[in-house]
Amino acid sequence: MSSQTNSPSSAVNDNSVGTVAWSNPTYALSSDNQYAIFSNATVDNTFYYSNYLKVSNFGFSIPAGSTINGVVVGVEVNDSTYGSGDGFEQSDDIAKLVVGGSVVGDNKSLGTNFGYPDHYRSYGSSSDVWGNSLTPDIINSSDFGFAVSAKSKVYGTRTREDTNIDYITITVYYTEGGTTYTLTASATNFSYTAQNAILKASRKLSCTVTSYSYTTVNAIIAKVLKFVLSVGAYPYTTNNATLKVARKLITSAVDFAFTPYEITITKQGILVKKCTIGTGTSNLIIDPTKTSKFKIL
Repeated sequence: MSSQTNSPSSAVNDNSVGTVAWSNPTYALSSDNQYAIFSNATVDNTFYYSNYLKVSNFGFSIPAGSTINGVVVGVEVNDSTYGSGDGFEQSDDIAKLVVGGSVVGDNKSLGTNFGYPDHYRSYGSSSDVWGNSLTPDIINSSDFGFAVSAKSKVYGTRTREDTNIDYITITVYYTEGGTTYTLTASATNFSYTAQNAILKASRKLSCTVTSYSYTTVNAIIAKVLKFVLSVGAYPYTTNNATLKVARKLITSAVDFAFTPYEITITKQGILVKKCTIGTGTSNLIIDPTKTSKFKIL
């Protein structure tokens, strides 16, 4: 399994949820101790909810055909409080992915206080797609990202509570696509397990006793043509096979060896045209039933 970790280049306040805006949302684009801030200074023991801090345009380049296994979001965050005593509560309220510009999928908020100082909170896992159907095209798009909304209440002797986000990253876990194709040979045919598979350079075809192997460009797989001699007939294992000049026919016990210009194989024998015999050029028939007699046509 492979992974890519990127940071956003776009950060905005999205008021589709909550009532309190984030100040300086673009400060969440880099880890530099400058913060996007959700501030609550209303001391009434009531929760107030922020808008979305929405980040996107992460610049991913997940290979086409890959399977998206999971997404992990890292948020560098802290909270700061003013006054004394224990009169405050704050946490994330919504943490979701942004797909196609919309906040969708499972809410991965942790619901615990952010704490101090700066630290990373992790959402999701390498096997969690947050209830979404994710593809490389979706992940690679500029409108893929993350959105978070926080909540806060202040009471007692506290006077203000701030949620400070410094930086956000996304890690995408994926398995690259691609199938290993195998080619198998049998006595009469060739088959392969692929759609429009092409054997190219650096792709090695290997087989066993009755198969073929090569590592080359533009390689051609062909059947071995076999010539079998019998009494009265000469069959061969091919379609439209032709024995041509410079091809030598050799048999064993009853050898016929020649390199003529043209051969016709029939049940009556082998007809050789334009074969040089002595000082002349004639047609020659070789009788398969006689091992040493020739007939001139």
